[in-house]
Amino acid sequence: MNTSKAQEIAVRYRWTEVELRNAYYCERNAIIRPVFLWTWAAILALLLVALILKVVLEGLNASNGSDLALTFALVVSVLQIITSQPLRARHFKKHNDLNADLNWAVTPEGLECRVGAEVKHRFDWSDVRKVTEGKKGVLLYPAPKTFYWFPFHAFATPEDLNAFLKYASTLTRDKHHPARPDASGDRQ
Repeated sequence: MNTSKAQEIAVRYRWTEVELRNAYYCERNAIIRPVFLWTWAAILALLLVALILKVVLEGLNASNGSDLALTFALVVSVLQIITSQPLRARHFKKHNDLNADLNWAVTPEGLECRVGAEVKHRFDWSDVRKVTEGKKGVLLYPAPKTFYWFPFHAFATPEDLNAFLKYASTLTRDKHHPARPDASGDRQ
């Protein structure tokens, strides 16, 4: 990335468990909208309570196998929802970049991430397939299952954030991401 320093945007933050959680929430909310998520969780909880009450009140002998199978499936689903975040956090604690200071250099040509003196990641804007903006930051996807997190608080100025969002909306392959002329309103 041979560009002048005047065009370079510095994005600096520490990659912590909290940042990972914010990135996963952004990814999840892009896939499943929060209203749908809470509606689904409420319906699942009501079904679970109803089936458990039916099994308890009628007794195990009176209930048929389908009630027990459905109750078991709902219990497993609820447990998966409850345990997914702690398991993800436990996996992250084993990660090499835990608590690393990430220093991104963002230019109109592309992005480069350094941890200390070592270059960890480098890619052009044209390599970015998808852009997802959340409440606390932006995810860039250079590959289908790989994303990079850019929290809003990591930008030095609102102008840097606006320039980054302009690059994300105009230079990537994701043409569905809206151009944001002024993103400084409710950020930071």
